[in-house]
Amino acid sequence: MVTKEIYNSTMRGVIRHFIPDSIVFITSVTKFREPIFIDEESRQLFYSTIENAHRIHRFEILAHVLLPDHFHWLLSSADSDFSKVVKSVKGNFTVNYKSKNNLNYPINLWQPRYWDHLIRNEKDYINHIEYIHWNPVKHGLVREPFEWESSSFCDWVRNGYYPKNWGDKELSLHVKEMNFE
Repeated sequence: MVTKEIYNSTMRGVIRHFIPDSIVFITSVTKFREPIFIDEESRQLFYSTIENAHRIHRFEILAHVLLPDHFHWLLSSADSDFSKVVKSVKGNFTVNYKSKNNLNYPINLWQPRYWDHLIRNEKDYINHIEYIHWNPVKHGLVREPFEWESSSFCDWVRNGYYPKNWGDKELSLHVKEMNFE
């Protein structure tokens, strides 16, 4: 049996557990739930910020959804410290957003901190993937997951993990009732 090293990071009373080669579910919300991702230009700026973070940090976003006022990721980080990835993306997006909008004063686009959950087993993994892909429907933004473009759902369909009509009947009630926001 291989034992994995676990270490903690404490920031203002928040303890984050980092396990090498683990998968973590992340939720981050904009300040006052402002819909800063309502337009395509801001969404593309967010995605390019993520791509730039790949140059510094070793991580993979296995599943994602970007809604007008928050995002969910299922993240695998080879460096283990996923908080560095989240901090990099949120901080650099703010800088890029200010530049794009010609803002020369301090702004904070994000609620303090973010929610994280270490994935514990295959059932937990599947539940969180389904939650991510169901989220735009949950928030009333679309009727079916494939209608929401800012999500990894269509990639998962293309790769054979879901049928295109997933979520209209076979989605379990417990996923519909989950709340990680």
